[in-house]
Amino acid sequence: MRKITTILAVLLLAVGTAQAAVSGKIGRKGVTVDVVDAVLYEGKDYFGDDPALILRLSAAKLDHAAIDEAIDLEGEVDRQVDGSPNATLEFRMDGSWSGGGGFYIPNASCGWCMDGALSEMAKTKFEKDLLSGTIKVSSATLKDGDGPDIDLTLSVPIYRVTGLTDLPKGGGEPGRSYLACTAAMTEQAKPDKAAVISACFAKDDAWVVNLNLDYYQTFADLAVPVRYELGRGSLLEDVKILSGRMKGKRAELEVEGKIVDRSSEPPSVERQRGKVFLALTGDGWRLRSARLEQVFD
Repeated sequence: MRKITTILAVLLLAVGTAQAAVSGKIGRKGVTVDVVDAVLYEGKDYFGDDPALILRLSAAKLDHAAIDEAIDLEGEVDRQVDGSPNATLEFRMDGSWSGGGGFYIPNASCGWCMDGALSEMAKTKFEKDLLSGTIKVSSATLKDGDGPDIDLTLSVPIYRVTGLTDLPKGGGEPGRSYLACTAAMTEQAKPDKAAVISACFAKDDAWVVNLNLDYYQTFADLAVPVRYELGRGSLLEDVKILSGRMKGKRAELEVEGKIVDRSSEPPSVERQRGKVFLALTGDGWRLRSARLEQVFD
């Protein structure tokens, strides 16, 4: 009986962590890299708010166990591919390629390149949560040789975040920790550099372990790198936490607020809305990243 149970558990694990089958090359202007792994998730199209399938391609093997545990799929993939050749392709919800993509490959980078005519060179579809098919594009056949080089065969299942638990009104403990960080970062009467480090980072965080606060002569000198480390969500004022969800040691909060630039007179104000992401550390919940968009009246 134990043997049957063990076999069943292994089979269930295999289904729950199905990984991509992808092969081929991708690049631009004749410079390509071998693609060895991929992740697919639902996001928004680059130029608007329409739903889109986002395919992340990597020249290095990805840690799919960490992706399974993530609440912020995009952020987790960003972290894993940082510093290694990678590319992003955008597909419509029926699996057809939009012709757009971002290429982060030495001597062949393009933050976002779009050519709708190239979409016809993709024979792809999205059915039963699987993106499959082929894409074949050669820059040598394009005007001035300026374009993508893609020769891919795909069979990539979509990742969906599961196992989420709704947080109470106000975001619970993650919400309180987030508000403490933003309060420290936006304090005007008595800005305190040490308070920022305490509220926004765990003591063993790699960013602060060897940090010398005396190096930052003013509060503003510290606020700039903290913003780059944690995202614009650390600078929100008049924050409203609209909702929140948790998965294990990860949490996301839907928030809105404003970012005030007081370097000019009168100060400029941008209304922001989006998500902030936190992780549970030995010192409690701490902000990790944010994905915000400016909101216009």
